Amino acid sequence: MEKLIITVACDSRTSYPINHLCPPQEDIEGVARQYIDGVSAGAAITHIHGIRTLEETMQADGRQVSRMNHEGWQRLNEAILSKCNPVMQFGVASARIEEKVKLMKLDPDMMAVAFNAHDEYFNPDPQFPPKRMMAIHPVEELLAYAKAADEHKVKLEVECFHTGAFWNLEFVRKHGYLQEKAYTTLFLGWPGGTWTPPTEKALIYMVDHSVPASAGYRHHDTGWKGYVSNDGGICRVRAVDHSGTSPCWPKTGRQ
Repeated sequence: MEKLIITVACDSRTSYPINHLCPPQEDIEGVARQYIDGVSAGAAITHIHGIRTLEETMQADGRQVSRMNHEGWQRLNEAILSKCNPVMQFGVASARIEEKVKLMKLDPDMMAVAFNAHDEYFNPDPQFPPKRMMAIHPVEELLAYAKAADEHKVKLEVECFHTGAFWNLEFVRKHGYLQEKAYTTLFLGWPGGTWTPPTEKALIYMVDHSVPASAGYRHHDTGWKGYVSNDGGICRVRAVDHSGTSPCWPKTGRQ
């Protein structure tokens, strides 16, 4: 029987403000407690979003993304690791590279990096303003991410919203990085300008066109857990819960 890998993500209140089961990100103790409880219940990976502030307008550099509170990330990271020993995965792939590289110094096992442009429009609760994330991630930036990840011994989680991310992944591999199986994620049904339809045909298309030997993980935003798990992948459903199997492991290798 293949091993079951469970990832827990508890700090999604910013994207889903009406979900009162998620503590606000400022409640570091409360957020950490949910992660610790998740690991106690069987989760192996903690995917955290840390403390951040989403920019309300487009900035001079052509981006509208989250700004990282490094101290807050450090406090949450330490609060979780003081009580358990999961694979620590840092999320928020839309942030600027200099802030993400600084977070690598906190020694996470994994870090999410989008291999295509960000154009997200979260508005699940119309009574709140939409959350917008917009940025391009050219190959020069992705090469810099890969180099920094090698230097800090952090495994990249390659976020793929469409097949252009596969082209970028292959480009990075031709330059000597990510030579082993990459931990890749497929985002289907994600609202915004990089939307891919949440259908079985779309999922099959993404899987069929993924870079050879690079799709260790696959997950998405709809509810076909059986289908994806049978393909050796993972399901990611709304509040970032997913489970599945994989041959590729980050450096701590908790199973």
